[in-house]
Amino acid sequence: MSRRVAFALVVLGMSVLPADAQTAAPDITGRWRFETGKFDTFEYSDGCLMSGEMTIRSTPTANYYACSFTIETMCKQNGREAEYYRVRQTCSAAKTLGKLAISSKIEKIEETRLNGQPASLTGYTADMFYLSPSPNGIEMTGQQFDVVRRTPARFWRDRELVS
Repeated sequence: MSRRVAFALVVLGMSVLPADAQTAAPDITGRWRFETGKFDTFEYSDGCLMSGEMTIRSTPTANYYACSFTIETMCKQNGREAEYYRVRQTCSAAKTLGKLAISSKIEKIEETRLNGQPASLTGYTADMFYLSPSPNGIEMTGQQFDVVRRTPARFWRDRELVS
């Protein structure tokens, strides 16, 4: 188990149980779309939203997964784009007690804009998620969090994304 996933589990107050002690859950592998709720910032009056697409892959270890995603973060001021990031991240995930903890690492900041113009912005932190998969395996809900904030998050499978 990676240190990031272990840290996420500790932060969330979870204990890791052997695979046979865990609750059966739907298959979470495959492609997902996601979005967060709006979160406030000190800089932008209209707040920020995150959205993206994630692929979750199984690993040889039961209940542990590898994943990758691209996330777009858009912050607005007075109804206009104020700050934008498109960031590619890799991640690892652990499923225990019916929950999924995802910890990520930034691979590349692909695009940044300030007031609609290309800009060299820094300071983006890796995103983490703590999710509850639905019994039918087509949605996961929970939270996105990083060192600065927590905000609601929703993942869903699009019919076009299911392979």
